[in-house]
Amino acid sequence: MNILKISILIFALSLLGSCRCYRQVNGVVIDYNTREPIDKVTIIDEIDRVIYTDSLGHFEYFSMYGKLFRCGKIKLSFEKEGYKKVTKKYNSCCTDNDVVVLKKQAE
Repeated sequence: MNILKISILIFALSLLGSCRCYRQVNGVVIDYNTREPIDKVTIIDEIDRVIYTDSLGHFEYFSMYGKLFRCGKIKLSFEKEGYKKVTKKYNSCCTDNDVVVLKKQAE
């Protein structure tokens, strides 16, 4: 009887723990002063997955991520040498054409 209860508990926890949501963010990273796109910006998510902007400053982030009973926010950090780090949180499942502005360190 105890084995049956334990099996049901493990099954229920695996279902709850496997809640995943499709998340997508895309946009462009630009310089604060020049408004020009910045290439090769490092973008890091909450599980330390890394992507980079392309030569035109564009990025596309896709993830299957979730928390118990709900979809979590996406938190992305944008970093490039010589610029101040920017961290943004995205609440919705999909964000299109986001503009991320980086300021130079000296400013």
